[in-house]
Amino acid sequence: MTWTNKQPKTVNGLPLPQKYNPVTDDHIASVGEEDIQNGFSVNSLTVGTTAVELKAGDTALAKRRKVIFRVSGDDAIFIGHDSSVTTTTGYPVLPGETFKVRFDPSKAIPIYAIAASDQTVKIMETN
Repeated sequence: MTWTNKQPKTVNGLPLPQKYNPVTDDHIASVGEEDIQNGFSVNSLTVGTTAVELKAGDTALAKRRKVIFRVSGDDAIFIGHDSSVTTTTGYPVLPGETFKVRFDPSKAIPIYAIAASDQTVKIMETN
């Protein structure tokens, strides 16, 4: 592992996800395990007692390869494959947890979420 005393890059005082490149002696922003192929979309949405589709825009990003979301509220959300998901039938994603889903970009597969009370979710879609 390479060590450096260079400070990581930050936004509003918070460190960005990044990797250190010893060749350039600089930090490089990282979006996760894969490079973005064509673009990305980022947004926040509220998940409440009525199921909503997890997407960063008005519609899901076309040919999306990955969705990454983080519950920034104080309670769990529950995800499922359609709008009939409930807090009993859905898969729980806990507060502060980051959840990643990879997709075949040729198939548009929605992810729905519901919660016992309004929770803020940060979401990023890549294609």
